[in-house]
Amino acid sequence: ITSIHRHVLAIYHLLLSSFNVQYSEHAAHALQHLVSYIFSTKEVYHVKNNLNLNNQGHIINTYTDANWSRFDKSYSGVVITINDELILTKAKKQTALSTSTFTAELSALYFAVTTSYETVTRYKEAIDLPITNIIVHCDNKAVIHTITSTIPLNSTIIINNLIHKTLFLRKEYQANRFNIQYIQSKANPADLFTKPLGKLEFQATLKLPQFTNNIRY
Repeated sequence: ITSIHRHVLAIYHLLLSSFNVQYSEHAAHALQHLVSYIFSTKEVYHVKNNLNLNNQGHIINTYTDANWSRFDKSYSGVVITINDELILTKAKKQTALSTSTFTAELSALYFAVTTSYETVTRYKEAIDLPITNIIVHCDNKAVIHTITSTIPLNSTIIINNLIHKTLFLRKEYQANRFNIQYIQSKANPADLFTKPLGKLEFQATLKLPQFTNNIRY
């Protein structure tokens, strides 16, 4: 268990705490079953399904991040809330090597937007009111500028075969299907799902409102 990433352990702890059990032999067996289940399934992990309904529709906030590795494929991380309720967290290894932080973040943004659309589809039967807005929060200003402007695609995008992803994101943004906002890295909850964090960074991330407002310890 000690070799598992901290954010995975945090999810296990969340599941166990929801039953208000004391740490005992039964809790250890429950944790063992959770470890076996989560590592054997490819389903998106849903943290909370009870939505805070209001009369003004539903707002989806999607947080995206990526870690860039010079020698390995990067990881994309996504955190999605609906009406400030934590709905899902997801991490996925990118399919190709990225040559820079920019390309890794651009791929992560594509992953975040498509995951947001999948979330809307998944919850459309449970959501009575319409989705009024999808806001994607990204901590890379260069990526935001690339998507929100009409500048010609640069050589980095072409070399990394990101043309179709960039054009898709531009088209969806120009059609007002999602908005994009800058967020500081230290305030981005998706950072938790891209790499193992240090102890202090991990504790600071868990104190972000996306987690403290939804997770009971």
